[in-house]
Amino acid sequence: LTTTSTTTPMSKQQRLRHHRGNLKSIPKKSHPTSPKPTQRRHNIKLKQALKRVAHGAKKKATMGLDAYKQIMLDRMGKSKYNQMFQQATISPAKDLTLLLDENAKLLDDRIEQLEATRRKTRQDELLEKAEQERQARESASKLLRPLTPDETQIVKNAIYGIGPKEEVLASQGADSVQRESMHRLQPGHWLNDEIINYFLKNCLAKRDEKLCAKQSGRKRSHFFNSFFVQTMFDEKNSNYDLRGRYNYKNVRRWSKKVPGKDVFNLKYIFCPINLDNMHWTSACVFMEQKKIQYYDSMGGTDWGKLKGLLQYLKDEWKAKKGGEMDVSEWELVGCQESTPRQLNGFDCGVFTCMFADFVTKDCEPVFQQEHITQCRQRIALSIMKNCAIE
Repeated sequence: LTTTSTTTPMSKQQRLRHHRGNLKSIPKKSHPTSPKPTQRRHNIKLKQALKRVAHGAKKKATMGLDAYKQIMLDRMGKSKYNQMFQQATISPAKDLTLLLDENAKLLDDRIEQLEATRRKTRQDELLEKAEQERQARESASKLLRPLTPDETQIVKNAIYGIGPKEEVLASQGADSVQRESMHRLQPGHWLNDEIINYFLKNCLAKRDEKLCAKQSGRKRSHFFNSFFVQTMFDEKNSNYDLRGRYNYKNVRRWSKKVPGKDVFNLKYIFCPINLDNMHWTSACVFMEQKKIQYYDSMGGTDWGKLKGLLQYLKDEWKAKKGGEMDVSEWELVGCQESTPRQLNGFDCGVFTCMFADFVTKDCEPVFQQEHITQCRQRIALSIMKNCAIE
């Protein structure tokens, strides 16, 4: 016989009670990572604190610092609040405009300091320049001093005296000056090479020798005559194609006549230049300053002559010392605006003599056209004394 068992389906409430009964029958086990009661309480307090902070952060954006401090004090309690903030001062962030203003003020102060330093430096430079100009004027005033009555008579006899034109009035070594040339020192006359070369080569050279004897350590200067540059550029060559071209071979032996026979141990090298028997100019080599400067009372500059003089120094170095001369620090300087100018067509030779007179005495040429008659007298007296006057 087969017995059939009929099972009545359980309702939803019956199934729920059945399931709960099964759960109660299972013994509870403690989870190894479950928090202890003390820890749970701490976590609850931490969450509450975080909520308070979050709530405070929302308020912070819309309230002032004092109100925010008061809320924290109320919620944290005075004891805890003091404990947390007694060693710290919460100060408000500075307004951006205030920060920019402060930075701008600091920048202005710094700029003012730099400007003050620059002004002081500029002022010192101007004072130094003024002092140099004062000294130059003093030296110039000494160079252009009035002649004594005896000196005036000597000059008058030399440039206005009557006698043979060929009569020699001054001589030194192989050089001499005739009466006819001395008459050219009268106002309105063009100077010839006899006057200019004698004044430079003998009178200024003699004064330079005395000056070096007085000043220990001062180097000698040399004064070439007008034929040096003329010969260096082969200006008398019958071959037109070669005329005017630089030729060191023509002047390689001229340095034997300089003091010490070494052009590189000099202070100044002064070179008068005659342009086509029409105009006198000059160039001065400043050996210690490493520059070659052109002087022209008409304001011109013959750059070819300046380059030729620099090439002469290079060739002289190679021939006498060997090797190549470093010219990277050398400077060629054209005629400056401050160079005195002639206002007629016959005083260029006088200007050339005075350029040499002033420069080799360490003075800026500060004379003008109005002084030229006095300069002519000075040149005449120097020739008659065979030494440039102090």
